[in-house]
Amino acid sequence: MIRNLLLFFMLGILMMSTDMVAFAETTNVRRVVGDTNRMVEGVVVDEKGKPLQGVHILVLETYQIARLDEQGHFSLDADMPGTLCFSCVGRKMQQVAFEPGMKDLKVVMSQTKKRGKKMLKGFLR
Repeated sequence: MIRNLLLFFMLGILMMSTDMVAFAETTNVRRVVGDTNRMVEGVVVDEKGKPLQGVHILVLETYQIARLDEQGHFSLDADMPGTLCFSCVGRKMQQVAFEPGMKDLKVVMSQTKKRGKKMLKGFLR
């Protein structure tokens, strides 16, 4: 579990530095493959149903990364079943099993427990 979290964190940092390159590569792959029956699509929202931004999505089996748009929607090309790992600062990490061709996948990410003032003061010193 810790290994997966560390890997997911490192991939998040890598994603920040290669935003445009990663986006260009995934769109080119989709154009070449062109099979919409394999696309996995969904949305990531909070407890109130509002779309989230800044969520990192990783396919654990292939280390493929998916990106969110402004409305919290994501899509990725999958040729085999797998597990999506959703991670966001201040939210509980979730793992969701998927099959190729799944549409309208909705992931609700709840907040982690809030830290007390004493914990915050310890970090500020």
